Amino acid sequence: MRYEDSFFALRAQIEPFLEFIDEKGRPRPECEVPPRLVVYVPKGGSDTHHALVEAEHAGVVMEPGANPWQRNTRLRVIAEQVFKKIAPDSVQEIRRQIDEGVLSLEDLDRLSQEAEGIATGTIKIIFGTASAIDVALAFASSTEHDEDILNKKAMPEISGLLGREMGTAIPPEADLSEAKKKLIRTLLLTELISSLPQESVPDALRSMDLPKETRHIENLCQVQCVIPAVLVSRRILFKCSPPFPKRLMNRKAGEVEISSHFRY
Repeated sequence: MRYEDSFFALRAQIEPFLEFIDEKGRPRPECEVPPRLVVYVPKGGSDTHHALVEAEHAGVVMEPGANPWQRNTRLRVIAEQVFKKIAPDSVQEIRRQIDEGVLSLEDLDRLSQEAEGIATGTIKIIFGTASAIDVALAFASSTEHDEDILNKKAMPEISGLLGREMGTAIPPEADLSEAKKKLIRTLLLTELISSLPQESVPDALRSMDLPKETRHIENLCQVQCVIPAVLVSRRILFKCSPPFPKRLMNRKAGEVEISSHFRY
């Protein structure tokens, strides 16, 4: 049963379930068996002025903050108990995202069905996938998901995923524009360097902080090959055979100035 707009009406519906005395004043045979009844009241206990005190004493009250924890309906408490069993290593991150309002009950329900992907749960919700290649492609090539990324504070998760799978060094606190620029710069330079003979790589490029592991480079090159905006830039850079024009090299900053060659 559910409270609508009147406690009197709700009490009238509950009354038959709480009546343990028959018409002759004798206890009913089933009087020792608790009634199969759930009453939902979308109000705090102090707001009801104890209008349902008989029902409360006949059963138990489940509400946010109740003791013991089995009666505590606070979302974080319920989620902790569920994910301790199916994804214990991710409980702390789940708790943080709930406290920050990032994950809703619907989001948690979806994640509980995909326990193996909890570490990238918010990313799955935003992009529909936790594949680093697909996420990098969508993140770098469009602004479609930017609002959701900001609302769900997902930049640390994206930074972690791309760092693990692609070796990128995007700060978790970076704003979206800078993060996209850094990712695209890494995509461009990684493929450029990997396509050149080692003796042809300029010192300025060789000393840059770029992914070195083979699997990282392979993943980055897969993304780079399908981003149209980057392809334009790639053709421009590849036309510049060694020695590279000085205007592309900023030796003091240790970076390649490529931002003017493509749109974000």
